[in-house]
Amino acid sequence: MAEELYFTVVPDGRTVLLKDTARLIWLVAADGTDDVVREVADLVDLPAEEVSGEITTFLEDLTARGLLTKLES
Repeated sequence: MAEELYFTVVPDGRTVLLKDTARLIWLVAADGTDDVVREVADLVDLPAEEVSGEITTFLEDLTARGLLTKLES
């Protein structure tokens, strides 16, 4: 698996590089899990409460940039 992800929202978008934890968060979210925070926290061996705010903010940023889409239930 590639260690870096590059995204460009076309036609006018800037290229965005995701690596390390940012890449991991995107991969977990894109996989469609119900609880991205819990799954990422488990993968990086940290308490979900400790990383919840940062992960949620990052997911909101990805969504605002058009790099991730929320699926409606």
